[in-house]
Amino acid sequence: MKLPAGLIAAVVASAGANAQAATLLVSNTNDSGAGSLRQAVVDNNNTAGGGNTITFSNVVTGTITLISGELLISSNVTILGPGPASLAVNGNAASRVFHITNAANATISGLTITNGAVSGSYPGNVGGGIWNDSSALTVSNCSISGNHGGSGPAGGIFNDHSTLTLRNCTVSGNSTGGSGGAIENYGYAGSATLLVSASTFSGNDAGGAGNVGGAIFNDGNQGSATLSVSNSTFSDNSAAQYGGAIYNAGANGTAATVLTVRASTFNGNDAGTGLAGTIYNNGASATVRLGDTIVNTASAQTSIVNANATFISDGYNLSSDNGGGVLTNATDQLNKDPLLGPLADNGGPTFTHALLPGSPAIDKGKTFGLTIDQRGVPRPFDFASITNAPGGDGSDIGAFEVGGPRLGIQQIGNAAVLSWLAYSAGFTLQSSTNVASSNSWVTAGGSAALVGNQYQQTNSPLSANLFFRLRGN
Repeated sequence: MKLPAGLIAAVVASAGANAQAATLLVSNTNDSGAGSLRQAVVDNNNTAGGGNTITFSNVVTGTITLISGELLISSNVTILGPGPASLAVNGNAASRVFHITNAANATISGLTITNGAVSGSYPGNVGGGIWNDSSALTVSNCSISGNHGGSGPAGGIFNDHSTLTLRNCTVSGNSTGGSGGAIENYGYAGSATLLVSASTFSGNDAGGAGNVGGAIFNDGNQGSATLSVSNSTFSDNSAAQYGGAIYNAGANGTAATVLTVRASTFNGNDAGTGLAGTIYNNGASATVRLGDTIVNTASAQTSIVNANATFISDGYNLSSDNGGGVLTNATDQLNKDPLLGPLADNGGPTFTHALLPGSPAIDKGKTFGLTIDQRGVPRPFDFASITNAPGGDGSDIGAFEVGGPRLGIQQIGNAAVLSWLAYSAGFTLQSSTNVASSNSWVTAGGSAALVGNQYQQTNSPLSANLFFRLRGN
């Protein structure tokens, strides 16, 4: 078999529909030509049925700057990047980065997708980072950041009558003059599906006058749109009008437009009108279901607005205000400060808001079938000293589960310095000279001091037969 020009490949025999499936290796950061990402995409498009996997040589790091416009994907493909911290694909503020079309089934992982920009009239002005055009796209372990839409929708990703799955991604600093600062899930007069898990949306903006959905606009007007969010964080996103985090629209829909949120944290999102800093649900065919979720609204904002639509609280939610009058389940907590830490690296691939000691979210939730939190930490971690919510299972509300901390120890001089992450402040350091005896544990000497994002406690003098543990309060 003769391979296309510029193709560096290992041919993989397959009993599937495409016997020509190959691994295409990107060997440089050039915009085009042999060994470039663009050439690999073109070679995949030119393979009957596509279905190839694009990988990167270990010398390909830094930035691929696009000079010749967007990367057009028109055949099935898997692109496996080395990680978002290692390699960025940069739209050069002159074009979007990726355009998936022709009913392709594409997977993109391990990249930063940045500095895409679009302008002009439709369709040139949609999706600053990615336009998923009547196709199926999975984006995982990626950063979609600093992309800019035009006067149309979606600074980051325009999911145009398509299916989009987003996992373990950071979506930040995207903006548009239209609606959907980060993503528009566009099912207008048709249908669209967006599945979001273990991802963080921060600092995205739908800034044009009258625009909605600072992070996501779920647009099922005169059609249908399905949006499912789990184990995810929405922090400091903004919209000029309604829905600082999410706008769910189902006016005149021919089918249900449904937003389902589970085990997620919304913090400090802002709507310019002051209405619905978190979620605006609008239209007769629009439905929102909210469960095990924190809603911490920005100052002077109404958290949730339900306008001629259906809102169902599945319970175990925590709101800093009255929840817009729609969080009416007996297990919902209203007008309470959730006590969140700053958006930070608390482990896992994306930033999260840790629960601070004494947070009313701790042990007051329900897993709804989820076995890990946004970082991959097992849930529930049930503190014996905290009473669970009625019918709950000891899981924490929101995207972050306060689990058992890891205790670090180092010797400095004749002292043992113990440390553990600050969000695990509900623990007491204990010591013992005999771990075989359950009654031998006592409170360790010294007191814990907060140093950066860790508690540190010095215990001296150091003894060869001294053991330490953290015990939940």
